[in-house]
Amino acid sequence: MRFELSEDQALLRSSTRDYFTKDAPLERSRRIMEHDARGFEGPQWRQLAEMGYLGLTVPADKGGQGLGAVELAVVCEEAGRVCLPGPLADALVVTTADGVHLANGPFQVTATPTIDLAQRFGTVEFEHAAARLGGVELLEHTDRLAAVGAAAMLLGIMGRSLEMTLEYVNTRAAFQRPIGAFQALQHRLADMLLRTESTRSAVYRAAWCLAANDPDASLACATAKAYAGDAARLVCGETIQMHGGIGFTWELDAHLFFKRAKTLEQFYGSTEEQLERALKAAGY
Repeated sequence: MRFELSEDQALLRSSTRDYFTKDAPLERSRRIMEHDARGFEGPQWRQLAEMGYLGLTVPADKGGQGLGAVELAVVCEEAGRVCLPGPLADALVVTTADGVHLANGPFQVTATPTIDLAQRFGTVEFEHAAARLGGVELLEHTDRLAAVGAAAMLLGIMGRSLEMTLEYVNTRAAFQRPIGAFQALQHRLADMLLRTESTRSAVYRAAWCLAANDPDASLACATAKAYAGDAARLVCGETIQMHGGIGFTWELDAHLFFKRAKTLEQFYGSTEEQLERALKAAGY
């Protein structure tokens, strides 16, 4: 199957990349994560909301954009390329034995340690009234959508990490030639490209399945997230290794992508959880 973005989806990708490159560069994100206890800027997220990014898949009659899983994957991939910082929540969806409930903030949040300073986590303590939204089956589609979004963000992280590595190995010289000319590194770069492009196929296949209500959607979404987690760990790890000594320094951006990849690998269904879901969806 040959998959290509529609003209509108390609335009969304181009405009989103231009916006993130201009208004959310890594240099700005670094300053935020190092000096803001929240790990993100409120004005920036309000602007994202005003532009419709935060309501991308919300139905139009509910105030959203009414777009689908493919558009979500496009935006999340671009967000991954810049390691976009994320906010704390002002509402929580809580799952209990009685079903799914919505609890509105503000909440008492105790910060918990995290390796990714632009993705803060915390322990929430609250005694709030919560409105029951329905049974746990409400989360089935949301879980699949979250898996696709996280996998797409991992794809963006891998894509940018590979670009950084290619730029470096083509400029760093040893023995009077670029180190990218050495076959040992070329083989490793080929593995990075293979993992990245395989993830791209899995992510957009899963997004299409969701958008088309394909019966294989559960299997495709679980497969995409599981594969993306493992692939991102390899690609981001190789980025650090092939940058040599400077790859381990705070000043180089490589560690930001690695930390975000490790965070996303565990959330929205860890690799192990998604593998179990894939096996179940496949009938095993």
